[in-house]
This record gives sequence, structure tokens and C-alpha cells, in this order.
Amino acid sequence: SGCVFSLNFVWDKLQDENQTLQQQVAQLTAQLALLQAHAAPPPPPHQKCPVAVPNKFSGQPEMFLAFMGQCQLFMAMRPEDFPTDRVKVGFVISLLTGQAAKWATPLLVQDSPLLDNFQGFLQQMNIMFENPIKSQIVDRKLKNITQGKRPLQEYVAEFRLLCMDSNWNEPAHMAAFQEGLSDAIKDELVHAECASTLDSLITQCLRIEARLQQRGYKRTVAEPSVFSRARIPPMRVYQSKTSAEEPMEIGALRPRLTVQERSRRFQEGLCLYCGGLGHFVNSCTRKGTRGPVPETSAGPSGNGVDSDPSRHLLLDTHIFLQSRKEGIPAVALVDSGATTSFMDYAIVKHFKVPLVSVTPPMQVETVDGRELKSGPIRFATQPLRMRIGDHEEAISFYVTSNLHLPLVLGVSWLRLHDPLVAWAQNAVSFPSLQCVDHLRHVSTGQHVVASAVSIPSELSDFSDVFSEQEADQLPPHRVYDCPVDLIPGAPLPKGRLYSLSEPELVALREFLDKNLARGFIRPSSSPLSAPVLFVKKKSGELRLCCDYRRLNSITVRNSYPLPLISELMERLREATIFTKLDLRGAYNLVRMRQGDEWKTAFGTRYGHFEYTVMPFGLTNNRRADALSRKPEYTCAEDPLPLRTVLPPESLAVLQEPVDLRAQLREAQHLDAWTQQRRGDVGSNSPWSFEDDLLRHRGLIYVPTRPLRALIMTQCHDNPAAGHFGFHKTLHLITRTFWWPRVRHDVSSYVASCV
Repeated sequence: SGCVFSLNFVWDKLQDENQTLQQQVAQLTAQLALLQAHAAPPPPPHQKCPVAVPNKFSGQPEMFLAFMGQCQLFMAMRPEDFPTDRVKVGFVISLLTGQAAKWATPLLVQDSPLLDNFQGFLQQMNIMFENPIKSQIVDRKLKNITQGKRPLQEYVAEFRLLCMDSNWNEPAHMAAFQEGLSDAIKDELVHAECASTLDSLITQCLRIEARLQQRGYKRTVAEPSVFSRARIPPMRVYQSKTSAEEPMEIGALRPRLTVQERSRRFQEGLCLYCGGLGHFVNSCTRKGTRGPVPETSAGPSGNGVDSDPSRHLLLDTHIFLQSRKEGIPAVALVDSGATTSFMDYAIVKHFKVPLVSVTPPMQVETVDGRELKSGPIRFATQPLRMRIGDHEEAISFYVTSNLHLPLVLGVSWLRLHDPLVAWAQNAVSFPSLQCVDHLRHVSTGQHVVASAVSIPSELSDFSDVFSEQEADQLPPHRVYDCPVDLIPGAPLPKGRLYSLSEPELVALREFLDKNLARGFIRPSSSPLSAPVLFVKKKSGELRLCCDYRRLNSITVRNSYPLPLISELMERLREATIFTKLDLRGAYNLVRMRQGDEWKTAFGTRYGHFEYTVMPFGLTNNRRADALSRKPEYTCAEDPLPLRTVLPPESLAVLQEPVDLRAQLREAQHLDAWTQQRRGDVGSNSPWSFEDDLLRHRGLIYVPTRPLRALIMTQCHDNPAAGHFGFHKTLHLITRTFWWPRVRHDVSSYVASCV
């Protein structure tokens, strides 16, 4: 019985311990479940953002912003890979090729501080590769963009992209957008409520187009004509030789076929070019060749015109270089579709024509608005001597490639000479007075002198001062060009046309024809427009005036102080001889500041135009005119009164001061070219040494530009007697001095005289 009791006791104890253990296991299981429920989930495995590596950059300005945007996006999405600025700079440099890589290589070789400054590195790249005239290009594209035949959505998309890079305010964007719309949408907008924002205007136009499509309207746009709205690009050249279109030559305007006419000719087997039967466009004899034009002799008129009838105006020219005795024969195309004159690179390379760099490079466009494939123009020729029949002149050409002919004479050449073209005889003549000095007369060796104005013999050296043609030339841009600074955010004014009488309409037509030929006005696509009216002069003639009152109300006033009449009279207190000069077209002597011409736009029944010279009626034109007449010797800093000015005879070049001779000796001593000429001195050589000065045919050689400028200033700028003309200045200089192209330098100096 004792053993049974012991076993029962042990059994009961084991059951108690087992029950206790089960309770502990249940408690631990509950606690474990509670802990697992509150425990944070394990972090997911790290995955890098799938961003593509940016494309390599070779230095094209148009791709710079896109490249930097891709690089910054890549680094922002993967920050752990770019902990320092040096890593970021190294990553960008690793993506550079071509010219961009050549620019960055010295930074690595020299261990530049820019490698540790990412923002500074970006600024240097921005200076180097971003297009410096991007804003001007965008502004021009905004002025020229049109909807054409494409859907409105495409036009809106392109316009918004341009607005992103433009500095214009919203009213200007709205005006430009509305100007480029198709005629059908413009007609509907007349009856719609005026939009207050660009977004509302776009929405309004989209609704109008949708409505037109619902009504079954088929968009048609007339082809541009000679009198269509002018586009003013920085420069226009021609497409490559593979293009199917031809540039716009004088008298070569050819209307394009309509869709119906083109389909009819195709179905009937007719030539798509001339409409004839029995041949196709690729073998059409009336189409004209696109290959190289053979050299032709001058026509019977002797004016260098191609005698073969053509729809191109071709001139036989000769280009003379200093390194060649004979002239280079070259066929020149006279093209009113080119804004300036060009020379093909093949001519430059073959004859080694001397060049000068164009800084900054000039952006170039083809006639259809596309940028030239060869890139911007970086070189121009030095002034060359060109001969056309009996006409001879100094001219510079911009150098480009893929021209159809060796030379192209553009609008700038046409405006300068205003030649007369006789299409029936294929002859040209140069009647303007400025061309008379370039006529060659072999029998006498003298220049023809225009006698349109009777000038006393005592004033024959100043005949250019009395020339009406000289006053009709477009002046160059200067520091005192007339500006028009608008109040930021002000709405652009657009006035309605004033009614004009029949005599006023005749006077308006004469004014437009005359000033368009001079270049004082040009066709405009400006969103501004001022009305015109006429005021009768004392002589009974009519003077055209533009009503710029609304423009003046939003123009920032120029507060430059004008001199007091009493102070001006005080300067003349001891003067005894007075001269009154009535400047011919004084306001036409001052240009509008470049880029502000569109603000002077005025509207007429004959078209929309803008001034390139200062018009009458602007709020700041009096100050601009006064500043243009402010010579250096009337400045307040000049202590010399009028009575101390030396007489003209004391400025004669034969009596040059001793210090000028000393400067010439020092300049010649330091000039390497002068030292080389010492070996050319001889009995049969034009070079000689006298008084330790190198002379050319007895005239002192001036080696440096500063000394040349000093001599031209002394011989031309005479406060007491007025500024001499070209012939007088050249005569004074060439009595004692000589340097290459002295005639050209004097002509440029006199032309730029303020």
C-alpha cells in the first residue's frame, strides 16, 4: 500500500507540472503572435529608378538645354550615385564628344577648380554652348509663325513651344498668335467676344475650327504673292542643290499648281511643269538647268549681262585680288530673295580669297525658314574690287556653300546702287550718283563728276555734301539710335485707319514708293499699328505724319537734359562768322535702335509698314536728334573755347607734328612687315627709306590702325571749318601718307562720321 501511494503522488505531481508547462506554452505563443503582429515589415530590396543615360553632346547650341536637362534629371533620380560635385562634373564630361570634349579636356589636364563646382561648371558650359542670339531667333519666329494649311492643334503646339523661350508679355503673345491664324478663323473671331488671356483665345479658336469642320468647311489658303506680308529674317540664303524649289529671283515668280490642276495634268499625261504633251517634268526643256552655269561673255550692251534669255538676271563680273594681276571671271545672280551678297566657298578655296571672321557667327535661314545645313556663317571676304561692265566698286561677300552660282548679289546691293534693268535688252545701268565715282574711263583715266547740282568751283571738294543721293542713303547704326522703351505689361495699341482724300492717297502712294526704295521704311508684321494723316506745309506740299499718341502714352520718357539756349549762345559770344545749315531730311539721319523698328509700325490701305529711321512724332525723338548732333568738342569737359580752335591750314598733313613722326618711327621699328621691306629697297623698287622712315613712292608708310585713325581724324574732323568730305580728306592724307586700301579706309571713316 505504501508503494501505491508513492506512485499516485508522483503521477499527480507530473500532471500538475505538465499542466503548468502547457499554460506557459500558451502564454508564450500568444505573446509571440502579438509581437509578430506589431513588428515592422522587412524593408523591400533597393531598386534603382529606370532612367535612360543621356545622349552624348558634341557642342550643337540647339541641343545644349536638352542635354543639360537630361543630365540633371538622371542625377536627381539617382542621388546615391552622385554624392559630390566632382562626381557630377565627371559624369557630364564623360558624355561630351567632338568640340565639347575638346573644350573640357583642358579642365581635366589642369585640374581646374570647376571640377569641384558643379554650378560654376554649368555656367561656363552655358556661356560656351548656349545660342547667344536665341531670344532674337525666338522673337523672329513668333513674328513669322503662321497656321497655313495645317490643323490648328499643330499651330498651337508650335506656338506654345516658342512662348516658353520668349520674353514677350501675354498681350504680345496674343497679338502674334492672332496674326498667324488662318483667314477663316480670323473672320470668325471678328464676331466673337474678345478673349482676355492667351488660353481663352486658343480655346475660342479651337471651338471655331471645330464648328467650321462641322459645317463642312474646307480650309484653303492663298499662295503668297509679291505683296504678301514680309518676313524679316536675320539673313536668307538658298537651299542646297538637291532642293526641288528655287530661290526667288527678280522676275522669276512662278505660281504653284493647285491640287486640281496637278491631278488633271497627271491623269492626262501632261508635263507638271509646262503643261505640254509628249514629255515629263524631268525632261522638260522649259524648266531650265540646275547644273553649273557656263561662263559667258558680256552682251552687246557691254554691261556684263548674260545675252542668253533667261528668267534669271545673270551678270558677268570680274573679281580682283591683290595677289593676282588678272581678274577672276565669275557669274553673279541678282536675287531679290537674298538679304545680302554671298560668295560660294568653292571660289574662296580655289583662288585663296582673303577672309575675315564674322563675330558672332551669323545665323542663316533658307527661303522656307529652315536653318542652313552648313550652320551659321563664320567668315566673310575682305573688301574686294568687283567690275561689272564699266561699273567698278568695293564689296564684301559672306561665304557659304552649296550656291548655284559663284556669286549672289542680294537686296543690300540692289538698295545701294538701285540699278535700272532693261529686261527686253538684258541690260543694266547704274544711274545713281554714288556709282559715278566707280565708272572707269580708259581714255581719260578720270572719274565722271555728277553735275546734277550747280556747285561753285571753290566748293568742288565738298560736292558730296550737296548730293541728294547721299542724303537718301540709309545711315548706319550708331550709339545714339532712337530707342522706344515700352512700359512693362502695357497693352499694345492698334489704331484704326483715318479716311484720306484723293490728293492725300496720291501723296501716300508716292511716300511709300519713295521711302521703300530708300530703305527708310519696310513691310511689317508688327502687332502695333498707328494711323497716318497729312499736314500741309507752307509750300503747299503734304507731309505724312503718324499718330503715335497711343504709343507715346506707354513709352518710357527719356529724361536726358537738353542744353539751354542761353548756354549755347554763350559759347558763341566771341564768334564773328556764322553759317546756317538746313539738314536735308534730318530725322532720316538717325536710325531706330535695332529691334525697336516694329514699334513704329503704321497702317495704310496699301499695307502695314515700319520705320528703320527715326519718324516724326515719337516722344523721345527730339532728344535722340539732339544727341546725334552732339560733337565731342562741345562737351562740358572740353575747356577750350571756340576762339582757341586752330585754323584749317594748321591741320595740313604736310606740317605733321614732330611727335607724330616719332610715333611713326617707333611703329615702323616694331612692325615686322616693315622690317622685311628693308630688303626690297632698291633703284627699281617703289620702297625707299628717308629720315629713317619707310616710304612707298615717296609717301610715308603708316603701319598701325591707331596711327591711321589719328591721321584721318586730323584731316577730316575740323571743328572750325566743318567736317571735310571724302575727296578733300583723301587729298590731304595722300599728299604725305600711304597705307594699303587707304581709299577704302577713308571712305568708311567719312561714311561713319557723326
